[in-house]
Amino acid sequence: MGDGAGPGGTVRCVSHEGTPLCTEGGACARLRPGRHETEVLLDAGGTDHERAAVLAHALDHVGAVPFSVWVDQPGGHFDDIAARHGFEPVIHTSRQVELLAEQGPAALNVWLKFDTGMHRLGFQPRQARELVAEIGAMPSVRELRLMTHLAFADEPGHPQTEQQLKRFETVVANYDGAISIANSAAILGTADIARARERFGFAGEHWIRPGIALYGISPLAAQSAAELGLEPVMQLEARLIATKPLAAGDSVGYR
Repeated sequence: MGDGAGPGGTVRCVSHEGTPLCTEGGACARLRPGRHETEVLLDAGGTDHERAAVLAHALDHVGAVPFSVWVDQPGGHFDDIAARHGFEPVIHTSRQVELLAEQGPAALNVWLKFDTGMHRLGFQPRQARELVAEIGAMPSVRELRLMTHLAFADEPGHPQTEQQLKRFETVVANYDGAISIANSAAILGTADIARARERFGFAGEHWIRPGIALYGISPLAAQSAAELGLEPVMQLEARLIATKPLAAGDSVGYR
């Protein structure tokens, strides 16, 4: 049993011998020992904070950090969990900036997200100078990294991709820290990603964010996984919740 970060304080995590580690809200993590490594399987129940907390306690059981996890919302005692396990919060709202400023000296790596045209999450590029100065000076921040997300990367040559890259260039030009732009589609279909440092003029590391490609699936409609040389290194598993016999021609779900 243990406690982790929650939106209003702590999240209780309960584990018994041979059963998953779970929170009261339904977030669960199971450990599956292998010959060379231990897999941590995270069920998608509960809140974001509960999932972060239960994953942190699962990693405590493992005794090492097998990977880093980006979570979307600092708060509560998140800084303790993040610092212990290398979680890296993505900041994209003013409220999150306030919460980050309230954290203790946890020395986190923090990602600052900019909306360059996807219009989902992130700050406007015109806010970059002020935000980089403010967040970079916080004692809770070890390293500030800058990121964006491309809306049409799965359509190589789409004009909005170049527009987004130009907007992000105004954010990261001459920046001395790390940046990240590319998901699977951008890695494989956007030429400027391979020469990002030359194109954008930043001095830090260039992080990529492969997602669907890790499952051996092509993110590009015009090219197959085989053509791209992709092979799965991860797999998605789910529990079967029901079986139902149906006659040929029966519909399933909404019509």
